[in-house]
Amino acid sequence: MLVLSRKVGETIVIGEGITVRVTRISGTRVTLGVEAPTDVRIVRGELKPYTDAFGPETPASPKQEGKGRATPSAPPKSRMRAVVS
Repeated sequence: MLVLSRKVGETIVIGEGITVRVTRISGTRVTLGVEAPTDVRIVRGELKPYTDAFGPETPASPKQEGKGRATPSAPPKSRMRAVVS
């Protein structure tokens, strides 16, 4: 495991398309922003066993079109999601 120290506003880049930014630190709580392609599934660690039970997420279902998801004819877009741990 790689352990890094970061200050608010600093980033960690993973691979070609994933950026993790420290957006806030308050006491023992750290808020992270994750920028990733829409085809990359990001799940909080404690929810992973539950999401595995329901199978993979459908990246372009009709309900999700126009809500930050790429449609089959459009190239994948990046999205910013906040993860609090």
